[in-house]
Amino acid sequence: MSELSATFQGIIDSIEGKAPSPATIPHSPENAVNAFQSVLSSTVLPRRITARAENGSRLSVVVKNRRVLKIAEVHPPELWDHETPAQEIKCVSDYEAFAHPFVSTLTKVIGGEPIQIDQALIDDSITGTGSGYQSSMLAEHVEQSLDRPSASSLVDGFFNEFPTMARARFGDENSVDIPSASNLKPEWFDVNIDEIQKTLPDKDADLRFLVLDGETPQAIAMIWFKGSGCLVTAEDQTTFESLEKSLNDLRQYL
Repeated sequence: MSELSATFQGIIDSIEGKAPSPATIPHSPENAVNAFQSVLSSTVLPRRITARAENGSRLSVVVKNRRVLKIAEVHPPELWDHETPAQEIKCVSDYEAFAHPFVSTLTKVIGGEPIQIDQALIDDSITGTGSGYQSSMLAEHVEQSLDRPSASSLVDGFFNEFPTMARARFGDENSVDIPSASNLKPEWFDVNIDEIQKTLPDKDADLRFLVLDGETPQAIAMIWFKGSGCLVTAEDQTTFESLEKSLNDLRQYL
């Protein structure tokens, strides 16, 4: 009964134009962009949507029909990096004209801490805003602003970083490179890659690091990113740490 009452109260609040309750569930930095885009993309009636960080920074926009029509507030103001003030800039889907400073400000607000996303219904008398910015383009433009390398270039870079170690590529292409000093055989890679690939069909990205003890200890590093994979094996214990560090450096892209 209480759930029904809450539902009906929500309907009454919408009819009366009252602001809905602020979101109380924090969104992690990893999920914040998707959560913000989801809210924008589900907004039909005019609302003020605010991404708010725990440190007080925030980005507030006016949204209607799944389009950002206006930047309502940026706090602190120095988060906005564009020659046109945030409240005066025309919201369009062009990357350089609007999307770049918009998503750059959003990523600064998100930072490394959880955010809340607040919503408030507003008056419908919104004029002079133009066509607006398509919310469906947000995630794509965030990726563009971060200038992240492609999946193949990440895997190629990791593979090429260790020319003196036994290594293999798999996924979009298959190849094995074993130095003459290595104790490993191509068959060893074939078996291990077959086992690894059985666990990857539903994964967009995966990183693994494993140390095998024994008479000849080995460190195995694996990267899988958007259909492209690489397996590198260190047989010299003095190189285990550098291999693990290089693998961990890739976590920022996954």
